[in-house]
Amino acid sequence: KKKKKKKTGLYMFNIIKSVRTRYRWALIAIALLISGSALLMQHSFSVQKFDAKIINIAGSQRMLSQKIAWHSNAMLNISNYSPAHTESLEKSLNTFKKSHQILLTKNSDDEYIYLNPALVDLYFGETIGLDKAVFDYIEQTERLLYQQGEINHSVFSIKHVETLLSKLDKAVSLFESQAVKKVNWVANLEILCWLLAMTLLLIELRFVFIPMEKEVSDTLLELQKQKDFVYQTSQNKEHFIARASHEFRTPLQGLITSIEELEVSDKQQSVKTQANYCALRLIAILDELQDLQALSAGKWVPHLNDENLLESCNKVIIAYKHACKKKGLKLVSSLDESLNCVCKLDHQRLQHTLTELISNAIKFTQQGEIT
Repeated sequence: KKKKKKKTGLYMFNIIKSVRTRYRWALIAIALLISGSALLMQHSFSVQKFDAKIINIAGSQRMLSQKIAWHSNAMLNISNYSPAHTESLEKSLNTFKKSHQILLTKNSDDEYIYLNPALVDLYFGETIGLDKAVFDYIEQTERLLYQQGEINHSVFSIKHVETLLSKLDKAVSLFESQAVKKVNWVANLEILCWLLAMTLLLIELRFVFIPMEKEVSDTLLELQKQKDFVYQTSQNKEHFIARASHEFRTPLQGLITSIEELEVSDKQQSVKTQANYCALRLIAILDELQDLQALSAGKWVPHLNDENLLESCNKVIIAYKHACKKKGLKLVSSLDESLNCVCKLDHQRLQHTLTELISNAIKFTQQGEIT
């Protein structure tokens, strides 16, 4: 029974350990996926913010080109133009040049950071050549501003400026299209993460939680079977004890009666006493089995009765005198006369305790006396 309890406890410990391990791995997988999704969203926000900055720069190029054309025409067509035109033109030109340089920034591998193939073709292709158009526009503006070299007035004409604006508009559209593609890519990646999360949850449900539930259910079923088995065993034990007590008690009573009616010599009187006591001890053992049964059921109570305390002790001591004599030991008893009184207690339990003490003393004493 102890081995079965130990095995059951070990099995339950292994089940709990397995459940804990699977649950931890499931939580780790979910945490990693959530962390990855959070990082992806953060990257998405960063990309959108950066692309918005580039689109704003490209959009400002259109406004600056118009502003430059307006101030340049004022300086060309008005003889007595205001110095504010010069200051504003210089400021707009510097911003225009700086923004253009930012859009054409290259990395360490000599590749454009912000330009995709379509934008590269727009800026440097033979058909449109936006970079050359911007360069010529800046060059003619600087000649006008700093009065250096011959100025091509047609660069600042409405037709030429509208052509430049259409090219800048196309550049803005391409930058916006490029940003939209990035956003769509990130959105698709987020959908993929969501699908992975759902797939992970289904996998955990199939390979973690369902097997976990089955193991726990099987374990509880096994424990219920063991509980039923223990209960049935206990019932069988109680039935056996009740039957044995009934079957043995009648012949033992007859044996005790026969021993008491035997007529023996004085030398054999101790043997008769011991035989009588042994028979009584067998009945007491049957009573103890019934007490054990009652104790297991939580119904045990001490059997209190009024008997002489000295006689109860002497019954046990006299029964062992023959056994001590046979082993060559001397049994010495010194009971105080104050014990010669009627006491209400469980005399059977008292005799059982004395029996165990004297029996062990005889068993482990090889010579001398037992006091």
